Amino acid sequence: MRKEVLEEFNEWWFTGDVPTDLLEEYEREMLTKVLGELRRRQIVSIVGLRRVGKTVMMYQIINHLLDGGVEPTNIVYFSFDERVDELADVLDTYRDVQAVDFRDGRTYILLDEIQKLENWQNQIKKYYDLYPRIKFIISGSESLFIRQRTKETLAGRIREYFLSTLSFEEFLEMKGVEPKPYGPKIKPRFVEYVNKGGFPETVQESLKEARRYIRSSVVDKILFKDIVQMSSIRDPDLLRKIVEVLAVNPGMYVNYKSLAQQLGRDRRTISHYILWLKESFLVRLLQNYRKGRVAMLRKNRRAYLVDTGIVTAYKPVIDDTFFGRLVETLVVNSLNAETFWRNRHEVDCVVQGVPIEAKYRERITGADLRGVRAFMKRFKSKRGVVVTKDEEKTEKVNEGVIKLIPAWKFALNPSA
Repeated sequence: MRKEVLEEFNEWWFTGDVPTDLLEEYEREMLTKVLGELRRRQIVSIVGLRRVGKTVMMYQIINHLLDGGVEPTNIVYFSFDERVDELADVLDTYRDVQAVDFRDGRTYILLDEIQKLENWQNQIKKYYDLYPRIKFIISGSESLFIRQRTKETLAGRIREYFLSTLSFEEFLEMKGVEPKPYGPKIKPRFVEYVNKGGFPETVQESLKEARRYIRSSVVDKILFKDIVQMSSIRDPDLLRKIVEVLAVNPGMYVNYKSLAQQLGRDRRTISHYILWLKESFLVRLLQNYRKGRVAMLRKNRRAYLVDTGIVTAYKPVIDDTFFGRLVETLVVNSLNAETFWRNRHEVDCVVQGVPIEAKYRERITGADLRGVRAFMKRFKSKRGVVVTKDEEKTEKVNEGVIKLIPAWKFALNPSA
């Protein structure tokens, strides 16, 4: 590759600083954990949805390295949005330009959008095994290309960090609102947060602009560019239709036959497309909770879009009832839930054996606790959680204790 391309990516070689327009003043909570990995041998992998701040975090890592006294020429960044066929094209050019010896001194190599490089895991493995003093930091947007292929090829060589959309606490901090102690400014911001979602670039935007940005810069780019480039899928418009269906039905039970009839496509095609939406971090699929894994797999799944802002981008009119569905979506995603429970009764999600239900309403009645209580009785769980609109208390029931917590407070400290 031409040296000018690499030099353009690495301006600090000449100035000693990362250009300010590439840095954000606000640093995500996960950055501290990633920085703690820089002294270790393993590759650091940062994965997540488009536009959640992975590239910004890469530049912030470089900035911290420079502030820590690392020589600017010992840090190289490259994004595979720029087309190259081999990792060697990048690293050989880097060695030629900077006369770097990978056996002499610590070298930091940051590779963005790594999934766009064919057979990237084997290419990195070669350099990792040959040069113990190289520290690789990589990022990517498709879990299918980050997780599945690394399990075998890079087993024991990689530590993965998932960068989600902003938490409510991070949203408040970017707004200049102190999350604690709890103050009167927090509750109105919670409604704004749920409606806008957690994409960093929409925090200071209007709700209308946030919705436009999410559709055009997040979802459309994933559907019409990323997935099409990385898969055999040739009908991104069908992907969009599936997203729209999920947006107006948060937590819907995924019935592939019914969806196929609704969208006029083959059942297997619908199943395949939903898998790609999941692997691109757009959709979260929950399984029905059972004691045995095999039993869970036999049941229908529930589907949620991974950020409430994606939901509202496709459903601009939000009434009180639907806002409750948004809160349910927030609860499920903030807990990284993998299971719900449905028998005669139902619970929105189960995390570490604890049933959690979203009931965003003014007053919680005994009927609202039935699902949680039924789960507690069936699985002998002594705790349950109900996320409310305003009510906060602890209910003692025959099965154990149910904690009622306002949604805005739960969002500040999600836990089971």
